[in-house]
Amino acid sequence: MNTFCTQRGISLIELLIGILLLSFMLSMAVPAWQHMLGRYKHQRTLHRLAQLITTARSLSLLHQTTMTLCPSTTPPTCIAQWQSPLIVKDTHDHILLHTPALDSGESLTLSAFPSNRYLQFNAVGLLKNSNGTFTYCHGNHTPQDNQLVVSRSGRIRYQSGTTQCKNNKA
Repeated sequence: MNTFCTQRGISLIELLIGILLLSFMLSMAVPAWQHMLGRYKHQRTLHRLAQLITTARSLSLLHQTTMTLCPSTTPPTCIAQWQSPLIVKDTHDHILLHTPALDSGESLTLSAFPSNRYLQFNAVGLLKNSNGTFTYCHGNHTPQDNQLVVSRSGRIRYQSGTTQCKNNKA
């Protein structure tokens, strides 16, 4: 008589323990995943802005004319809401680049003198206004390295901001 018995499945207790372990691991992973996605979105937004600033400066050097980077809902008119679509235009109001608006809940502000509405690069690639600092916020928290500083020479650097983000619910 053969006493060897083969098992063809798992018991209900084993299944419940497996589901319990899986749910515990997912409860630990989801917040970390959400934090990682938020950080990626933050870095992507600042990187795209830096690319746009560099492109505007390069176009001013290439065409030997003034280029303006500004937010605009009705091109070529510039507005002060930097979460709106961004454009790069020349002195004849020809739109050379156009980018989409930020998502709801995100905000971007520019602190510059004399105007917070635009950045202008002259024919030799220098800012017509003084240094400018962009502050990026997502939701109502301040991410680390949330500022982008543009020097008068057009150089860009990232820095941690001291400005706290306000509640940006849209």
